[in-house]
Amino acid sequence: MPAKFAGLSVKDGGTCYLDAVNAVAIGDGPFLIKSGSPVSLAGWAVADLKAGRLGSAVGVQLHAATPYFIAAESYVRPGLGAALKSPALEGGGFKLDATPLNVPAGDYRVLFLIQSDHDLLRCDTGRTLRVQ
Repeated sequence: MPAKFAGLSVKDGGTCYLDAVNAVAIGDGPFLIKSGSPVSLAGWAVADLKAGRLGSAVGVQLHAATPYFIAAESYVRPGLGAALKSPALEGGGFKLDATPLNVPAGDYRVLFLIQSDHDLLRCDTGRTLRVQ
């Protein structure tokens, strides 16, 4: 787990959406990546949609029998606040710049991690990454 999340209590929560993998809009089914190849992710993630709260740090968990963690970044995503009906959420853009994915072959559920105070919220994107 990235050092910035050390000591946080892990809970399922937050609201998130994965829009694109390697700058390509995702469809239904798993998206394929070769082990060792770079992967980039784009979407959005917020700690509390109803309260209009962002998180203070974000990351990715590739969830499987052995989970893998990658630090990510949040950014101001124009139009996101309007789409989520809360201007305070404009900074909920989520991105993972091209990062080599050195994990064993298999299927990984993509979870976005959002720090909210002393909690680390795991938000299930509903998407699966298939590493070959």
